[in-house]
Amino acid sequence: TMNEIAFPVWVLKQIGVNTIIMTNAAGTINEEYSVGDFVTVVDHIKLTADSPLRGFDINELGPRFVDMTKAYSPSLVEIAKEVAYGFGFDIHEGVYAFMGGPQYETPAEVRMLGVLGADIVGMSTVPEVIAAAQCGINTLVISCVTNYAAGINSEQSLNHSEVLNTGKDVSESFALLINGIIDRIKTE
Repeated sequence: TMNEIAFPVWVLKQIGVNTIIMTNAAGTINEEYSVGDFVTVVDHIKLTADSPLRGFDINELGPRFVDMTKAYSPSLVEIAKEVAYGFGFDIHEGVYAFMGGPQYETPAEVRMLGVLGADIVGMSTVPEVIAAAQCGINTLVISCVTNYAAGINSEQSLNHSEVLNTGKDVSESFALLINGIIDRIKTE
């Protein structure tokens, strides 16, 4: 459930964590992005009715009706971009579309998401971001583009092994980037 997905974030809040870096694999809708690219998420589109904040209200975690305007920390996005450029990595800023899985999106859904302004699409992360926003935790999300979303590259079918293989291919660069960001956050 959304509550179960958000639970670790609430625990982190209770033990004093004030910054979270989340990563995910995403399909690209934006044809300027390539498989293997990194994207700092600056906003999201949630096309599911459920929310981790629905059903209960625990004041110690923060408001139940939370402002999502700056759910993705602009200062952390800037740090991520500076660190990436310092390592010679290209990094994009983009809007993440959250769709319930585990199936991949249809070509029609991908076209709709593109019209709505999404750059990448995936099946995770947003419940945790909502919980982090509720808790006042600074959040950075970096997506790795692991595949072209349905209909973007018509010559290729979507399969999970492609996602896993791309993740393996970029794992060293991704780890270098994340560790560089952590080092930079520690000094600020």
